[in-house]
Amino acid sequence: MGGMKSVVYTNVVHSIIKYLGILTALYFGITKLGGFQELHARIPAEMFSWTHVGWGQIFAWFIAGMGATFSTQYVIQAINTVDDAKSAKIASFSTALFLIPFGIITALVGMCSLALFPNIKSSIGEKNIAGAREKLKKEGIEIVGEAVGGTQGRSVEFCVATKIVTVKTKF
Repeated sequence: MGGMKSVVYTNVVHSIIKYLGILTALYFGITKLGGFQELHARIPAEMFSWTHVGWGQIFAWFIAGMGATFSTQYVIQAINTVDDAKSAKIASFSTALFLIPFGIITALVGMCSLALFPNIKSSIGEKNIAGAREKLKKEGIEIVGEAVGGTQGRSVEFCVATKIVTVKTKF
């Protein structure tokens, strides 16, 4: 056995191991919390909303997700190693069916982490803030106001015609 057939088998084994790993993490997280009801009670209700972040953000995630999904090696292999268009369609649909639940389960593991360890501090946000301030200073741009840090996501809109900056809070 060799070539693309061995790659397909490797991808199947890899996917099974990834699913077992993330399902195990979800099991331990939910068990440690005492169930899904406790998860729901410990984190903000809007985190369970499909649309609370806004349709613009969902669309952006969709576009980015498509790019990431269709550039991954195992998706390309699944589509390009078949003999006809019908099989390629089935292969692309099948890979999507495997990716969507994985993303949802991964999000649930993150929610469990937030509920179990609400006071964990990440330095990533602080590093991003410091980097942005440094870049603005280097470019000679004065900061006249800021909304940074915390646990709330934000989006920034800049209107070139009016030179007005608007910051919108997500949660």
